[in-house]
Amino acid sequence: MWLVLRQGTAGLSYQSTGELLLTTGGFTAVAQVGILALTALTLLLLIDTDFTQHVGEFVAVLLMSATGGLLIAAAQDLLVIFVGLELLSLGLYILTAFAKRSGKSAEAALKYYLFGGMSAAFLLFGFSYLYGLTGSTNLHQILLALSGQNTPQLAPLLYAAIVMIAAGLGFKVAAVPFYLWAPDTYEGAPAPAAAFIASVSKVASFALLISISTAAVHVLDGGHAVATSPGFLVSWSLILTVLSAASMVLGNLAALAQTSVRRLLAYSAIAHAGYILLGLAFFSYSTRSAGALLYYVLTYGLTTIGAFGVVGVVERATGSDKMDAFLGLHKRNPALAAVLLVLFLSLAGIPPLVGFWAKFNLFAAVLGFPQGRFRLRLWLWRWR
Repeated sequence: MWLVLRQGTAGLSYQSTGELLLTTGGFTAVAQVGILALTALTLLLLIDTDFTQHVGEFVAVLLMSATGGLLIAAAQDLLVIFVGLELLSLGLYILTAFAKRSGKSAEAALKYYLFGGMSAAFLLFGFSYLYGLTGSTNLHQILLALSGQNTPQLAPLLYAAIVMIAAGLGFKVAAVPFYLWAPDTYEGAPAPAAAFIASVSKVASFALLISISTAAVHVLDGGHAVATSPGFLVSWSLILTVLSAASMVLGNLAALAQTSVRRLLAYSAIAHAGYILLGLAFFSYSTRSAGALLYYVLTYGLTTIGAFGVVGVVERATGSDKMDAFLGLHKRNPALAAVLLVLFLSLAGIPPLVGFWAKFNLFAAVLGFPQGRFRLRLWLWRWR
């Protein structure tokens, strides 16, 4: 963490072209520090666990995944993004299957792996279309090329690329309709692995989306982007808005019918992904928008790790994660019950807890900026 904070605001460039591969400082440094802190907290959850005798291997795989998350948060090139995502994902598949004596763990890992392979194919296919349309894998060069594209013949390929990239990244953040892996994975994975998936994986994936949005508003300079390439930004905002609305509605409604606390946290993650995607759909040129998104995802990750820590303690004591296992917790362990109450109230956004302020800042960023209102009016006008 000290080294990350000591870095400047430069980055790593490819020598022959000077194109930026990795960026440092700013929001990237905040996301990377968050990833490292959440990884350290995840390692603390290994205390007193008994799902495996190979703790050293578990830690090695977890650190490999964290390395992938650090790459994703700093990536400015499509190839680096894909390598980082696969490094993160491969470790997550292994961590999910680490409880070898559990049939649920094996089933969850298999589903996660199959859905992950399909999403990687969609993502890479969309990246290949962007490279074919622009002749570059660098985010800034791609956005510059797209801002000058007015040829109608390129529109179908561009829309196809946007849809496939949204599908690939939608899987990583468990957005509807790409969420089917999440409930089973959260339920079957060991508690530390589930906490890592719910926190570090989300922070890394949303840091990538923030990086893409930040590059777009800086390279295309706000309103100029809508004038020169309306199809790209409006289509991207429209897709994110639809995914956001579907995730918020389904995540909150499906959570009402759950009897497993782990599955409840999975649908909570889907709903929270919807809130964050709304902020990305109306991303602003101001730094306040990126700050609100980072604050939201980091506080959500911290709260989720705490919730899985409590669930892990109850599971070891009762052998179950069902709602019934938590009955009478305030009598058996009042301190643990109080911690769980605060964490769940924060996830629900009840003031004055941190979850409320995260939502407040996010919606203030969405509704309070001229560019966000302009994009909303433009989107409504196109559909009218």
